[in-house]
Amino acid sequence: KNNPFRQYASFYKFAKDLSIENTVFYSDEQHMYYAHTIHSHLVTAFEAQLGVKEKREKDRITVKDKKVIKDILERLILEVEFIREDFTSEDFLNALIIPSSKDIYLNIDNQSFHYLLSRIKVYFFNFSITAVAKTENFYSIKGTLLKANNLNNAKGDYPKLKDSIDSVLKKFA
Repeated sequence: KNNPFRQYASFYKFAKDLSIENTVFYSDEQHMYYAHTIHSHLVTAFEAQLGVKEKREKDRITVKDKKVIKDILERLILEVEFIREDFTSEDFLNALIIPSSKDIYLNIDNQSFHYLLSRIKVYFFNFSITAVAKTENFYSIKGTLLKANNLNNAKGDYPKLKDSIDSVLKKFA
């Protein structure tokens, strides 16, 4: 009787199959999660179709606590000297989180750098070896651009500077 589609009844036929029990009962939490998921998908789809909003980069590295990581990087620069002397902890941090920032030249071998990255990743969001390589801001001790393949192949069990890196990071644990 109160069918809002009644005006379209001449174009469409509505049928209800009474043999199918399709009533789903969700808790409030499940319903809100489902509604949020559908809403997010629809908003993203509409924005993409309308060209309103560009896609965000999900691979972007962000810092959890900038003060702590700066202190760690400064201590690593002093004791391990993993980057050349003309670079600061701020330069290194910006090279990780800001696209097309200053290029950083390493002062250690790739295996030790891989180990260093794997140890400091807990201080970042979205941090991975591949994400670091995608920044294209890091150069090896020989001056070659570090790519994901170079860094992943540099993984080793016991790098040269493992003990010194661990001793610095123990102080901040």
